[in-house]
Amino acid sequence: MATRTPKSPETKPTTQAAELPASPMPTLTAEALASLLAEVASQKAEIAKLYAELTSKPEKPAANGKSEVSTLNDAKVLKVLKKQGFKDVRPRENVLTFQKWIEAGRRPIEGSHALKINNLRLFHISQTRPLEKADQAKMKEQKAAHEARKNSKVVPINAGAPQ
Repeated sequence: MATRTPKSPETKPTTQAAELPASPMPTLTAEALASLLAEVASQKAEIAKLYAELTSKPEKPAANGKSEVSTLNDAKVLKVLKKQGFKDVRPRENVLTFQKWIEAGRRPIEGSHALKINNLRLFHISQTRPLEKADQAKMKEQKAAHEARKNSKVVPINAGAPQ
C-alpha cells in the first residue's frame, strides 16, 4: 500500500519576530509626581463642580408649565382641527380621547370619526353626546363584572381529585 503524501509540504515561518529595542526607564521625580497629582485633583474638583451645577438645574418648563412635546402636540391639534372646520378648539378641555370623554360622562356620536394626531385619536366636543342614564348604569355593571372576573380566585382543574 502506498502512503499518502500531503498536497502541500509543511512550512515553517522563515521570518523571526524583530526584537524591539528596550524603552528607556521612565524618570519621574517626586516634584513632577506631586505636580501631576495636584493637577489631576484640581481637574477632578472642577468636574465635580460642573456636574453638581448640571444636576441642580431643573429642566425649564415652558411658560405655561407644559413640556416642549406637549406644546407641540397642542399646536398640531389646533392646526388639524381648525383645518377640519371645528370652532372653539381647546386641547385637553374640549378635544379629548374616547376614554377621556367616557370618564367625563360623554360619548362620541356613532359614526363620527376620530382625528389622528401623532399617536392620539381625538374627538371634539361637537362630535360627542352626553351619556344617558341607561348607558351609565350599563357601563357600571360591565365595570363591576370586569372587576369581579379580574379579582376572582383561580381554582385548579384537578382540585377535586388530586393525583
